[in-house]
Amino acid sequence: MKKVKDLFDMTKEEAEKYLGQATKAEIARHHAAGRPTGHADEKGVYRLYPDGHKEYVKLYSKEQGEKTVLTAAGRER
Repeated sequence: MKKVKDLFDMTKEEAEKYLGQATKAEIARHHAAGRPTGHADEKGVYRLYPDGHKEYVKLYSKEQGEKTVLTAAGRER
């Protein structure tokens, strides 16, 4: 039987690879069940739906050098 390495015994590269694979698998599992997953990019925070479309929940805006979070409806928070 193959011994499974503990996360804390892994190198940084091994841990990143393992966690990346686990994350991709969970995203695929949620999408297969028809549920969206939460993500973020340079525009803001969004839900990614199984059909591939994005629905932004919060948008980022730079005003006077500060990051302001806006909701998708445009209201400042």
